[in-house]
Amino acid sequence: MALERFWAALDRWRASIAAVTGEQLDTIGYCQYPWSDAAEMPFITVIWQSNLEFIHHMAEIALLRDLYRTRATGPAGAR
Repeated sequence: MALERFWAALDRWRASIAAVTGEQLDTIGYCQYPWSDAAEMPFITVIWQSNLEFIHHMAEIALLRDLYRTRATGPAGAR
């Protein structure tokens, strides 16, 4: 269920970005997110930063998944 929702959200993100024109990408203030400095940047920069944050958080999730998978279970020190 979670993976299905993830892939659906990713598909929506890709479709949204694909629909943006070159002029919109260069527009300063095209992003209307009120709690950031996005209104002062070209939209392409906002997209780039969003993708960078996404990659960063997905790497954290992968690390936690790997740590969980290799955690010690059972008697002390046993895997």
